[in-house]
Amino acid sequence: MKKLFLFLTMALLMLCLCSCPSSNTEKQNNEVVLSFVNQCNNTAIYGLHVEYYIEDKAIAGHLVSLNPDMDTPFQKGETISIYLIQKDFPENADLDNFAMQVFIVLENKSEVELGDRISLPVEFGKNYQFLLVDNNGNCCIRPS
Repeated sequence: MKKLFLFLTMALLMLCLCSCPSSNTEKQNNEVVLSFVNQCNNTAIYGLHVEYYIEDKAIAGHLVSLNPDMDTPFQKGETISIYLIQKDFPENADLDNFAMQVFIVLENKSEVELGDRISLPVEFGKNYQFLLVDNNGNCCIRPS
């Protein structure tokens, strides 16, 4: 009887573990991931602020930091990811007309715009990666 109970418990555990990746895959297919790899040596980044647009109309924004006080900088080599889900977009939004404006937050809480607005057709289930790099002593953004 103990062996049967142990076998059933193990079988149930295996079924639970096997179902996890599919739900994780489903979640990933319902997200647009924007990843920013911090490669800046000369600029301490305390936060990342991204504004989103569809067809030049502002739709949302996200601010990411390591803590609410924004008093801890991201480390060099650290990836800062933003996950967008369907609710972040207007109904029937044309994601081919997605654009974003990226700002970094400095130690004094001021924001610095990193270049022009970036137009980027996006799709759910994909990860779009960018590098935050030094350029003439300033931080800038470029595609990875």
